[in-house]
Amino acid sequence: MTKAEFTMGDGNTQSSLDSFFYTYQKSGTYTIDLKVTTLPGCEYTTSKPVIIHPLPLAGFRIFPESADIFTSNIQITDQSSGADSVIYYLSDGNTYTTFDFEHRFLDSGNYDITQWVTTTFGCSDSTTKSLYIIFAYKLFVPNAFSPNEDGLNDVFKPTGYGLKQYELEIYNRWGELIFKSEEPNQAWTGNDAMQGYYLYRIKARDFQNNVYNYKGGVYLLR
Repeated sequence: MTKAEFTMGDGNTQSSLDSFFYTYQKSGTYTIDLKVTTLPGCEYTTSKPVIIHPLPLAGFRIFPESADIFTSNIQITDQSSGADSVIYYLSDGNTYTTFDFEHRFLDSGNYDITQWVTTTFGCSDSTTKSLYIIFAYKLFVPNAFSPNEDGLNDVFKPTGYGLKQYELEIYNRWGELIFKSEEPNQAWTGNDAMQGYYLYRIKARDFQNNVYNYKGGVYLLR
């Protein structure tokens, strides 16, 4: 009976008359020896070298690791080894083929960044990291307005980032309520008010339904 024995060059042997798969655990150059023994006891040998190229190791750094929508520029620094090319896939739809780059996320939420690294021999590796861009809220309240229908600062209303809605109350200098918004996001026109200083109360709500309360003053100019 014909026998075939392969010496794989890493200390292991494989007996097979058919083709087979074999996995080397380390990169390097190995010599595979084949010894075939026929039924009469004749032996034939042959050798061939095989090169196992090293795998790259994916890796990168995110800085900062958390950010809000106002400071959402993220630095990506490559920390891979053994790679000749790279591609990053960002879950907002963007891709990059440079090892290091900067990216600005345009909205809050969870994002994944996947790095694929490849060698010239086609060996590849990947890794994925996640980050969260924090929802941001900020309110801006004017300190003066002029209801003269010139198209500039004609009404008093707060504005801001992440503002879903607000309720507004206006008081005169004697503490009398002279205006209260009857619907969300209603501005004070000041049409029936005299020039002077007025107090306001604002109850604001962001898109995560967090509630904020404000007190202050505004000057009405005629």
